[in-house]
Amino acid sequence: MARDPAGGGGIGGFIVCLRTPKGKLFQDTAILRMPYIGGVVKSLSTARIISLLGVLLQARIPVLEALQHVKQSTGNSRYQGLISKAEDSVSKGEAMSVAFDDESLINPSVYEAIRSGEESGEIDKLLLNISAFLDEENEVIVRSLTSIIEPLIMIVMGLLVGLIAICMFMPLFDLASMTQQGGGA
Repeated sequence: MARDPAGGGGIGGFIVCLRTPKGKLFQDTAILRMPYIGGVVKSLSTARIISLLGVLLQARIPVLEALQHVKQSTGNSRYQGLISKAEDSVSKGEAMSVAFDDESLINPSVYEAIRSGEESGEIDKLLLNISAFLDEENEVIVRSLTSIIEPLIMIVMGLLVGLIAICMFMPLFDLASMTQQGGGA
């Protein structure tokens, strides 16, 4: 059995490349652009950011410090860049909502809600309300995905159990056929 060191090296190099900042950005961008999965990741990430930001602002944490904490808790480098942009806006005295005007990451209705919350001065309460709405929406999405995936999991499990049963009984069938051949001669 020949082994291909170039193939192993290529896979290892690809994994190392994905661990670099540019590789992580490429990976996160690719995930967000995937059909169906990208929308779910976008929705879950937005809900997490909005929820955490709302809780921190309601606890009277300064906006810049709250944004730093939110950025640290975000695993996606695209969202970290978005929050860094929000930090820059706030440190320049601009509205935080300006940074959230990115349709590829934040739903326009969420952006509008953040903007109106800043104008009214009730951003913490508004962020928590948006977060509750997004959590309900995400729960429905996850529930529907699980109901779609459940039958597939059952089919795969059935195939595996069948394969294991066949693997266990084939030697018995071979043994039985050998004893019948040996007994008749």
